[in-house]
Amino acid sequence: MGNLKYSDKTPIKEGDYFIALMSDDYDRYNPLVKLKLDTESKTIELREIVLEKSYNTEICNNGVLPIIFRYMGNDEVFELITERKIHIMYDDDEFDEFNIFENNSEYRKVINNLVTFYPNHISLQKLNDNLKTIYFELVKEHGEELKQELDKHFERTKTDFNKNYSEIVNELFYPIAAVDNMMFDLDKKLEDKTKIKVKK
Repeated sequence: MGNLKYSDKTPIKEGDYFIALMSDDYDRYNPLVKLKLDTESKTIELREIVLEKSYNTEICNNGVLPIIFRYMGNDEVFELITERKIHIMYDDDEFDEFNIFENNSEYRKVINNLVTFYPNHISLQKLNDNLKTIYFELVKEHGEELKQELDKHFERTKTDFNKNYSEIVNELFYPIAAVDNMMFDLDKKLEDKTKIKVKK
């Protein structure tokens, strides 16, 4: 568990609204990251969510968007456009120790937090009138489109994760289950033969 701080190192209090910058630039750190399950290494990797387009406005035309979040406490933030509650991840190794393939509760913990707010390497800014004006223009011009894109990232991340999860489970456990079933069937047949002999 960590504590969110503004760029001036003062703590962000529960209930505070703040700005985190998001962009369409792969070379820039973004506040939202997704968890990707790699089918080869069978590990969970962090991937930044990068916007598919710039969403420029007259007063915000450099491809860097101010996104407003509310700090909810309990390691959660609330994003204003999608109205989604998002878990905060402070350490990118947070899920490494979890065995999501054998432990149902660990799987549920991961699947419910596939898109997280990752404050490492980014600047969190206090809300001021200038940023509010920029945000207003952004929402006025691109609000619905931006909401659709962010929602799509959430949905696609879950779909991709579940697809890879199923693929790994089938690869790891289907052969074992198949052999277990073969052994069970043989035990049953031998047991039935023994019963028949006893009856005679």
